[in-house]
Amino acid sequence: MAEQQSPFLILSRPEWSALRASTPLTLTEADVVELRGINTALSLTEVEEVYLPLSRLLNLTSAPASTSSASPTLFSAIPPPPFPMSSA
Repeated sequence: MAEQQSPFLILSRPEWSALRASTPLTLTEADVVELRGINTALSLTEVEEVYLPLSRLLNLTSAPASTSSASPTLFSAIPPPPFPMSSA
């Protein structure tokens, strides 16, 4: 059986974290404490490793159309997986 291809990229946490690039962390520990929900564990490390790359991706994909076509390549530096073509 042929391996099924996925439209999703699977990244490890260190790979995802590296996509933060030079996005600055402007929150303090006090800010993170304020942002925590009830029964939610949120640390400054998690903000750096998870939410900064997400923030960067959202900023890149919401850029004006003239620059957004390059966003996925700029963000991931990982080529997308090939997709099987099908005809209707």
